[in-house]
Amino acid sequence: MPKEPISFADVEVLEKQIRQNREDINRLKQEIQRLHTELGLSSETDDFEAQLSKEGVLEFGTLGDGVVKGTINWMNPYLISITTSGEAPPSEVLIFKHALCYIRKPEEKSIPRRGMYV
Repeated sequence: MPKEPISFADVEVLEKQIRQNREDINRLKQEIQRLHTELGLSSETDDFEAQLSKEGVLEFGTLGDGVVKGTINWMNPYLISITTSGEAPPSEVLIFKHALCYIRKPEEKSIPRRGMYV
């Protein structure tokens, strides 16, 4: 395929689009920072653990319309598990820091399986 030469006008248009995109990105970053401040959240992912109560009972949404209440158990710096309270059916929720959530319901009287189930 023969390549068409790029004109100076084409380069100027691309540079203008790049500048506009960078301005949009900076504006979005500022808006995210404003929302973090407004909601009382930290913008640093390293402060993730500090934002959660490790001792209290919290509510977590399930894949359906239900809500699971449970306490947090820290597995490692990237993964936490949620052990449900007595009022809910037995289940364990594993949550990655970056909002990937898996819910596993262990079978009664069985050896826990390795891995995670959705």
